[in-house]
Amino acid sequence: MGTSSKDPRPEAAAAESDPAEFDTASVKPLDTDGVAAIAIGTAMFAMALVVTLLFSKSLIERDATWWIWVCVAGFGLGILGTAYVVRRRSVYRAAAESSE
Repeated sequence: MGTSSKDPRPEAAAAESDPAEFDTASVKPLDTDGVAAIAIGTAMFAMALVVTLLFSKSLIERDATWWIWVCVAGFGLGILGTAYVVRRRSVYRAAAESSE
């Protein structure tokens, strides 16, 4: 009853012998700095803000003005995030150039 079956895969045996050893993917990591993702998200919040402002009368009638404030907060944080990732990208690029 208490028998345990061993996994026949060779990678499972390696993992059992050394739990600190991990398999490494053979693909290269993406070289992304996040600027495009943050900029796109900020632009989407800006568009959503415009749409909610166009329908603000309807939102006020339904007591749903929080939608507007969510868009304002998302846009504001997106501006801060864009400034952060652009600065981070320039620091990474400067470090890469100095190490060459």
